Amino acid sequence: MSYMMMLATYRMEKQVALLLAAILMVVAVWPLFSGGMLVWPWLAAALLLLLLAWWRPAWLTPLANGWSRLGHWLGTLNSYIILALLFFLVITPVALLFRWRGRDALHLRQKKLHSYWQTEARQWSPESFKDQF
Repeated sequence: MSYMMMLATYRMEKQVALLLAAILMVVAVWPLFSGGMLVWPWLAAALLLLLLAWWRPAWLTPLANGWSRLGHWLGTLNSYIILALLFFLVITPVALLFRWRGRDALHLRQKKLHSYWQTEARQWSPESFKDQF
């Protein structure tokens, strides 16, 4: 396999390793800001990930696949949470407001009529149907 193909093949593995290494380095250095000591195991894990990303990115394929599955699961979970919040915080109050005000935009509460046909006051000319788009 050529060097360029290898670079393109393991791009996701390298990106995941670099991201996780950055997160682990932040976790390792974070106690220094509050007067603590450097957490060496986290720093060693970050350096190991960096070394593997540079030297043997193929070994990181299971890690990248797991990271991808986690991202897919979190995306699905977030979409359900966002849709539920949108429904209960936006659509439901608007529907309750419409019901309280007596608005019936779809005319669902009509009484029994002889005909449900609604006449249109506007007159359409034959030219209005040309070049509609």
